[in-house]
This record gives sequence, structure tokens and C-alpha cells, in this order.
Amino acid sequence: METLVAATKNGAIILGKEELGTIEEGKLADLQVIAGDPLKTFDVLGQPEIVMIGGKIHRFKN
Repeated sequence: METLVAATKNGAIILGKEELGTIEEGKLADLQVIAGDPLKTFDVLGQPEIVMIGGKIHRFKN
């Protein structure tokens, strides 16, 4: 969990982009939806079910 937070929330803070890095109401939705638990294996991060950029779905795995 610490690695994921460091790569998202903390990374955004370091870059001075506090409006990014977490999922909250009113923030831009750049995210991926995965089928699996990234706390068990990071391999699932390379196989997103849905990719959303700017609140719009750009890729949807059937």
C-alpha cells in the first residue's frame, strides 16, 4: 500500500499537483480499473479492465 500511495498521492504532492493523485469528488479522473489485488501482485497493473483519462473512458476490455 505504501508503494501505491508513494506513486500516486505523494508523487502528486512532490510535483506540486495536489489536485491529482487521489480519487475524490471534483478531481480529474485519470485512473485505471483492474481485476485483481495490486497489494498481492503488481502484475495486475499492466492489465487494466478500464482506462479513464479526464473523466472519459478511453479503453474498455471486453
